[in-house]
Amino acid sequence: MVVERTFLLNNVLWGGIITNLNVRILDTFKHHLKQEIPAGFFGGALGGGIEALYLAINYGYLRTTLFSAGIFYYSLLGATVCALFSLVVSLILIPWRKDRELRDSGPIYFAATTTYLLLPTIAEFIFKRIVNASPKSFVGMMIITFSIFMIWSITFGLHWSFKALSKSLLGWKWRQTAFIGYLLALVLTAIGWVLIPPPKDDSQPIDPVYATLSGEKPNIILIVIDALRQDWLSPYGDKIIATPNIQRFADKSVLFTNAFSNCSWTKPSFASIFTSLYPTQHNVTTGRDKLNPKIVTLAETLRKMGYYTIGYYNNPHLRTSVSNFNLGFNHYEYLIPNTLYPMDQEAPKLRYSNFLNSIARRIVSKERVVSNFYQDAATTSQTLIDWLSHNGEKRFFLFVHYMDPHEPYFERPLTGRVVKIPKIFFSTKKLERVSKAYRGEIEFVDESLGKLFDYLEESGIQNNTLVILTADHGEEFYDHGGWSHGKTLFNEVIRVPFIVKLPHSERAGAVDSSLVQLIDVAPTAVRFVGGEIPSEWEGKDIFSGDKTIWSLSVLGNGRSLRNLAENLYLADEEIQGSGSPTHYYLIKDDPKEMLNLAADPAYFIRISELRDTLRFLESRLATKSVKPIEAEIQQSTKDRLKALGYAE
Repeated sequence: MVVERTFLLNNVLWGGIITNLNVRILDTFKHHLKQEIPAGFFGGALGGGIEALYLAINYGYLRTTLFSAGIFYYSLLGATVCALFSLVVSLILIPWRKDRELRDSGPIYFAATTTYLLLPTIAEFIFKRIVNASPKSFVGMMIITFSIFMIWSITFGLHWSFKALSKSLLGWKWRQTAFIGYLLALVLTAIGWVLIPPPKDDSQPIDPVYATLSGEKPNIILIVIDALRQDWLSPYGDKIIATPNIQRFADKSVLFTNAFSNCSWTKPSFASIFTSLYPTQHNVTTGRDKLNPKIVTLAETLRKMGYYTIGYYNNPHLRTSVSNFNLGFNHYEYLIPNTLYPMDQEAPKLRYSNFLNSIARRIVSKERVVSNFYQDAATTSQTLIDWLSHNGEKRFFLFVHYMDPHEPYFERPLTGRVVKIPKIFFSTKKLERVSKAYRGEIEFVDESLGKLFDYLEESGIQNNTLVILTADHGEEFYDHGGWSHGKTLFNEVIRVPFIVKLPHSERAGAVDSSLVQLIDVAPTAVRFVGGEIPSEWEGKDIFSGDKTIWSLSVLGNGRSLRNLAENLYLADEEIQGSGSPTHYYLIKDDPKEMLNLAADPAYFIRISELRDTLRFLESRLATKSVKPIEAEIQQSTKDRLKALGYAE
């Protein structure tokens, strides 16, 4: 009996304590929400507004869309963070305090939110513009500590001052005044958004007079697919991947089996395609190099022949502002990625944009996740079809760039997940997963190309059109101990598909094993339509019968000199990272370049001869070398390049 009474008493006692505790937690949480959510809301707005101002001044971006985004999205971010923190505090700390000890926490949370959002921007300004020290050094840590104290103190005092002034001058509560100020800021930036024109776009048309020209000369379509390996296509013997549309295209075309890029990453390769010059001549070899306007380009040559020249592309490295690849184009358009939430894509990216994007990716459709990085192949093909449906009667040169096989790889069918390339560690499981995703991207491009090919056939445009399909470089999947591209000059990254469909499908199904390079694209197109090849160009018309003996690929200080039988690869140790700087392969016996014969005495004399050939070739090429122009890369472009895996 005594035990039962004791048990009942304990239940009543503990039940009352727990009930009272739950009530106190709930009351405390409600009390703090009234203080902390508004504090976080307006603290976020202040932090976002100041960061937007810093970015606008730093990058010369005049549009007010940046301020709208900074104020609006950061206010929501601040309110959310403060609400979550309030819940944690209510559960852990506040219930153990007495009610009379509860104080106004608004200034604390306002200062904390603003400090958290502003510290990275202020630290960046200090260490880039004022103090020459590392943030990780003792001096740097002291500066950061002092910055935290100063931001906290100023914003804490600002909250109290604002609260007192709003009450004494207007008779309003500070939240009412702050909310009206917040709305006013959004309205003003929205007005500025409409009234202030956007920065000049890369796709501004020039010389519209050419739009009216037509004639009997063949049209030209140049299709370049980014990071597309030659040996992973069915026309080149791959038995796993399904590329029926590229196979169908190849069956009506001339298939070149020994085609090589002149570099293993995008920007130099495209410069060679457009100029018919080696990288050591056009010197567009880094992310900051722009094409010198003195160089004669493919588009410029065709435009002078009466062609309407138009280009669509998806890689930020091809943008006018960072490449000058628009030279000679009547219309040269970057298919700008979409945003996952309303935001001007051309604005410098706010510091917490990636965090907001990661949240948005879990909400929006899977297709929009892809278009956040680039416009996919389906959109790109539809863009071309739309243009051709209104302009197919013109005499045109149409360049199009597809991005999908380039990292990041998306699982197909779309799941919204990105398959990341392992940077160092290798495992069979990872290799299979990454390879499967890459193949899926190629198959998706093939499907989208099928729609373009169907339209060309149905409209009859293909009957009088030269179509060239190629890639700027390949992709490595641990073939030589690495991933991606732009690191070596082995076969997997510089051997590219090269398929040429002649008007009326002449020579359909022909296979040509002669040596060709990307610098041959421009001369082949110009000569085919009856033009004169500019004397400055290094490439050849691949249908002229003038055979290429040596192919030269360049990456940094690395060189690959090859013919149909052998390859001398003088690697740049800084780029390659490890291994012998000299490689010599017999291609016919070792097509995957696995047996390096450079240390074999039997080949010392031959390697010496090839070195002499390379020196002679480069000394001749140096006479046509042109200095590049340095580009100023906008922050928005840097952000996009980083998202696509470019370190620079």
